[in-house]
Amino acid sequence: AAWSLPQWLAKCWVEELGAYSAFALGRAMCAPARVTLRANTLKTTRLALLSKITAAGIRVVPTAESPWGLWLPDGRPPGGGVWKLPGWDEGLFEVQDEGSQLIALATEAKHGEVVVDFCAGRGGKTWALAALVAPSGNVHAWDIDADLRKQLAGSRAERAGAVGIVHVTDTPPTKGTIGGGADVVLVDAPCSSSGALRRHPSQRWAMSQAEILNITQVQLRVLCEAATLVRPGGRLVYATCSLLRVENEGVADAFELTPLGTEFRPWHFPGRNCVHRRTLLPHVEGTDGFFIARWERRG
Repeated sequence: AAWSLPQWLAKCWVEELGAYSAFALGRAMCAPARVTLRANTLKTTRLALLSKITAAGIRVVPTAESPWGLWLPDGRPPGGGVWKLPGWDEGLFEVQDEGSQLIALATEAKHGEVVVDFCAGRGGKTWALAALVAPSGNVHAWDIDADLRKQLAGSRAERAGAVGIVHVTDTPPTKGTIGGGADVVLVDAPCSSSGALRRHPSQRWAMSQAEILNITQVQLRVLCEAATLVRPGGRLVYATCSLLRVENEGVADAFELTPLGTEFRPWHFPGRNCVHRRTLLPHVEGTDGFFIARWERRG
């Protein structure tokens, strides 16, 4: 009740995170979210972008983990917001939460690699992946929503400097269309968005436990479909903007028990005590809430 959460959601967080962390998370979900930018390294550097925006009298602070990020401690600037900041018209930055940036970075995509963004949505991670694989790599972006695919295939690629790197098709990618298999596949799965309630306050009342159980079935199916695209020795990254275990560890556990899942082994995060799963929390990292799991296909 203190943080205007449905009873079932508050109960889940208390059971899964503990009372203290659940209380802190609920409080964070009622606070304004950070406004964070991602420097487009296809066109600039974070330091150059920081200098450019600071020269306009706007305070910006480098993000703690993402080497691309800058956040605005004073929130959106008056008089047009971030769209009027120096560098926007030239495509020098995108507005992207640091947690979302960390998902793209979790792929560890490299110059020249073939990447599939299997649930590309509006393309925030697509453009970040393009910066990682440029200039000779390829990002195959797919989303089931035709309108979102049209946006990806439009002028945004030119603005981001990613023409010739990002490829959008009207049919799902196959091993044949991506050259025999991807070096890395990212599945930013559809989810409850329970990790982003501070950006979408009404969402907390729009979701139900029954709907979330249906979503988990979709998430597992999509993850298995995407996993078939990974070449031997390639990597698979599953992510959500949910903070519910059933959508996160639950789906990851279920995938690992499938026949296809047994072809993958945990791919540990560097410097994180041999773990291949990670949760980002608004009251800890300051990002939106995200879950990330990583695997490597046995070669």
